Amino acid sequence: MAYVWAAVVGVGCALLSNALIVIAWARTSWQPGLLSSGWGGFLAAALVLVLAALGLVVSVVGLAVRRVRQIVSLVAVSCAVTLAVGYGLMAAGVSREIGWSIRRSQFCRLADRSRPLVEAIERYAEEHGQPPPDLQALVPEFLDRVPQTGLWDCPEYGYQRLAGVRPVSDEEPLHAGNPWILVLDLPMGRDVDQFLYYPLQNYPERAAYGPLEPMCTWGYVHD
Repeated sequence: MAYVWAAVVGVGCALLSNALIVIAWARTSWQPGLLSSGWGGFLAAALVLVLAALGLVVSVVGLAVRRVRQIVSLVAVSCAVTLAVGYGLMAAGVSREIGWSIRRSQFCRLADRSRPLVEAIERYAEEHGQPPPDLQALVPEFLDRVPQTGLWDCPEYGYQRLAGVRPVSDEEPLHAGNPWILVLDLPMGRDVDQFLYYPLQNYPERAAYGPLEPMCTWGYVHD
């Protein structure tokens, strides 16, 4: 009778762990890792692995009973696969979080390096009553030269003067009504993210190409 209960426990752990891993993956959408949903995702992933490990151990014990050997062997395989997938997803989540943390710090340093350029544009606007037509107009009065971003995949700053540009609609002014913006197009495989600077610092939750994440004094748009 104990072996039958072992088989039942093994089946229950296998079903519950598989259900949890499917739910957790669905909640994280396209993101390759359970950790992207915060501590809730981490605890769900840990519970998946504990249940799967428990189900695997109990299933191995249940293999001694001939009557339930077939179903218990399937449970053991299911738990082993769940463990492998769960560990893989957690590893991907950890690597993604570490990678994104490094990328975030890189762009915060870029924001700091961009302060002289931002200040030069603001001084030009104060003295001339409007933003410069392009960044080259800042040289040599406000800058010795137009700086570069320091990013190998996007070495030059993009600049748009929006003062006097007619908005698409009164309800949605172009770039939240900012008189000018700095923009960097960042290739991400087939997609292109953007790193934006709004002088009014009024970043919306969503830009034209996707959700916008405030980052230091800039905004990062995820395509």
